[in-house]
Amino acid sequence: MSFAKAIHPHVDHELSLSRVAMLDGDPQRAFRHLERAHVLGQASPMIHLKTHHAMWMWAIQQRDPKEFVGQTLRMVASVAQVVTRFYPPGNTGGANVHPLREMPIPDDLQAILDQVESA
Repeated sequence: MSFAKAIHPHVDHELSLSRVAMLDGDPQRAFRHLERAHVLGQASPMIHLKTHHAMWMWAIQQRDPKEFVGQTLRMVASVAQVVTRFYPPGNTGGANVHPLREMPIPDDLQAILDQVESA
């Protein structure tokens, strides 16, 4: 099974939790789930793009111009990942983080990544 196919349900779970948080009126919690989805899915170019698109939509809903511009640039740059296959592990994907910065991966997400990569 490909990485993308194996990680997809875990990313979708975080995206669903993000939508629930938005419905609950908690946009910051929603964005944290988007960041978690990004950490899980960034090794797959299409899922990576999907998470940045979700962050872009969040920025529109929140009327956050910095995040909107940051996500627009990251969506364009994520296309380069198809060619380079480079991504900084643990990067949460928000405009408040340098796009090439490696970051620690939370233990629960690392366990998911380890499980998916060993399957």
